[in-house]
Amino acid sequence: RKIARGKSCSNQNPWNPLSKHLRYLVCHATAQSTKTSYHAGWKRFKSFCHRFKLPPLPASKHMLAYFAADLSRQALAPSTIRVYTAAVAAIHRAQGLPDPSRHNSILALVKRGMSRVSQHRQATRNPITPRVLRRILQATQQFKHLCRQDRRMLRAAFCTAFSGFLRVSEFTSPSHRAFDPSLHTTLKDLQWHKNHVSLFLKRSKTDQQGRGVSICLPKVPKSFCPFAALYKYGKHIFTTTPWSTPLFHFRNGRPLTRQSCCHHLRAALYSAGYNPMAYNTHSFRIGAATTAAAAGMSSKTIMRHGRWRSSAYKRYIHTTNFA
Repeated sequence: RKIARGKSCSNQNPWNPLSKHLRYLVCHATAQSTKTSYHAGWKRFKSFCHRFKLPPLPASKHMLAYFAADLSRQALAPSTIRVYTAAVAAIHRAQGLPDPSRHNSILALVKRGMSRVSQHRQATRNPITPRVLRRILQATQQFKHLCRQDRRMLRAAFCTAFSGFLRVSEFTSPSHRAFDPSLHTTLKDLQWHKNHVSLFLKRSKTDQQGRGVSICLPKVPKSFCPFAALYKYGKHIFTTTPWSTPLFHFRNGRPLTRQSCCHHLRAALYSAGYNPMAYNTHSFRIGAATTAAAAGMSSKTIMRHGRWRSSAYKRYIHTTNFA
């Protein structure tokens, strides 16, 4: 009995004390937005395998290439297809299986081909220029189904998004339940100064490590001044609301989500006489880059304001649509 007890003790995993922390680190190795995209991609891949009566694991290189071709035939954007194939590769690596995307020359050719023939174009998202923004802001003031505080909140969010060259994920919450004050913007992230207000972004698409960056929102003599919009929105809530509250939230306490932001933006566009389907929340960032370029701002300055690390910023400049 003593020998058996000693044997069982010797067979215990010596890493048990670290297992919980290891799982915690692995869980936080990927951004939540990436996990959501990967989940959608893996779901698509399993559906693809079911249609062709194939097991999803392990997948061959040819199988992954056919999956990409199938997604392209369904008119998905090349960027979405890349994410979905990356999801399949990530699942294989997590299971200790060979990565079907590694050294996959067929898949590389498929991706190159779909980029050339795809009808998806970034330019279909029109820029929200100052003229468009003014009319949107005027339209939001006519939203009778919203209280004055919520109308001011939308105005502040739209002005901040434009002036800060922001991505929608940087000023909204993924959902009502997914808000995390350690990841998403809160009232505490605003710092007021004499001629500007600074907004601290805890993390973003290009800052997955969470180093954080401060965005300067200046006081400008324009109807879309972010300083004035934030002040009007926050002068009544900053003294009575906890600092951990979402920066942009409705009167009922619910955070402004990506979905609700897009809904109200398109409602305002429709009221202002624009085609709402020609715009989305990324149009603020496109409009900011387009406006800066039209004003003669240097490429280096535009990249710094928009936090671009490469010439990818050029795809955001639509001078032909500037008005």
